[in-house]
Amino acid sequence: MSSKISAILATILISPVLLSAYVKGGQAPQRREAGCCMRSPRPERVEFKHIEANGVGYKNGYSSMTGFFTVPSTLDGSWVPFLELRGHIFNDGKPAVNGGVGLRYLGDSRIWGFNTFYDYRETHRFHYNQVGFGFETLGEIWDFRVNAYIPVGKKSSPSFHTHEVVEDFFMLDTVFSSRHEVAMIGANAEVAAHVLRKENYKLYAATGPYYFERQGRVAWGGEGRVALTLFDHVRLQLSGSYDPVFHGIVQGEVAFMFSFGGKRSIKQSSGCDRRYMIQERALQKIDRNEIIVVTPKHSKTKAEPIAPDLLKLE
Repeated sequence: MSSKISAILATILISPVLLSAYVKGGQAPQRREAGCCMRSPRPERVEFKHIEANGVGYKNGYSSMTGFFTVPSTLDGSWVPFLELRGHIFNDGKPAVNGGVGLRYLGDSRIWGFNTFYDYRETHRFHYNQVGFGFETLGEIWDFRVNAYIPVGKKSSPSFHTHEVVEDFFMLDTVFSSRHEVAMIGANAEVAAHVLRKENYKLYAATGPYYFERQGRVAWGGEGRVALTLFDHVRLQLSGSYDPVFHGIVQGEVAFMFSFGGKRSIKQSSGCDRRYMIQERALQKIDRNEIIVVTPKHSKTKAEPIAPDLLKLE
């Protein structure tokens, strides 16, 4: 574990140095055209990231690739549809994927949006499927979101058994332990803030509750995260959570982001800077639990007690 933490810290420290060598002097100022106040953000994005270590409902870190796609011309209007695809590989080689679509309404000062996702995850015991629904409102400073997660299909793995012999005074009890995994239904909510926004770095903070349950196991807890984005290409995030089932968790994340697609002209108006902000928020990634929450479930039964003397006679 110490080696993993050291690797995370080393990456966090080295990444800004490498990036500053690549992007000298930060972002270049935007060139304004006649009748236009500035150029819009690039409409598509790919992201590569790695998270360590365990999280809510999983025991390993994982690496991911994400693609965010939209129709560039819709940024000029009020409704922006989008498609987001994510693929993950855990440290133990098991995969997970997410595919989602959504629609965002661009108001004068806020964005209102909803999305739906299909999630898949494979473990050493079984594979799980889930649908998710989300609602969000994004602003210049404050963001609010809520997400729901509903497992579909078979929600638990086949049982696997162990047994042990326990001596109780003059009798021997054979205790059979039945174990299986279960996918948990639940939801989470966040309030977030764009705390700091400069030309070459941005600071984002979020916190909120979550709730997952299945077969008597209830994970009711809270989580928080702080993300630092450098030059629009590197994101460093530290997050933590706690609940009675999965207990305290601390995670580190390093992500590399690349935007592409043609920029569009924002027509001259009194709210030019605000319109750019709205378009930038319209291209913001969906923040949700991307890994299906799975928990082990245990049950024990006793066989008929056996007298030790009878075992000796045999």
